Amino acid sequence: MARTLPGGGLCEWRDSQAAAEPDLAQGRLADGVFWGEFAKREPKASLAAMRELMGWLAEGKIRPRISARYTLEQSAQALNDMAARKVTGKVVILPQA
Repeated sequence: MARTLPGGGLCEWRDSQAAAEPDLAQGRLADGVFWGEFAKREPKASLAAMRELMGWLAEGKIRPRISARYTLEQSAQALNDMAARKVTGKVVILPQA
C-alpha cells in the first residue's frame, strides 16, 4: 500500500513477515523512498518532512532497521554484502571492536 510521507514523499508500506526483525511504525516496513531526488525537487518540503521524521524518531514512534553491524576491519565484507543485496536495512560500521 503506497502512502505519502510528510511533505509529499512517496513510500511503500508492507506488513512485516519476520517477527524477529525490528519493524517501523506499527509493525510495518517502509520501502522505496527516493529521498535524494525528493530533496532536490522539493527542498522546503523535504526539510519539513525530515523534521517530522526526526520528531517521530525522538518520540520512539519509529526506529531505523539495522540489518548488520561490522567492525572497521570488516568494512570490505560490509560493502560486499551490500553489493550482493544481503542486507535489508542500515549497515553500521563500528569504529572499535
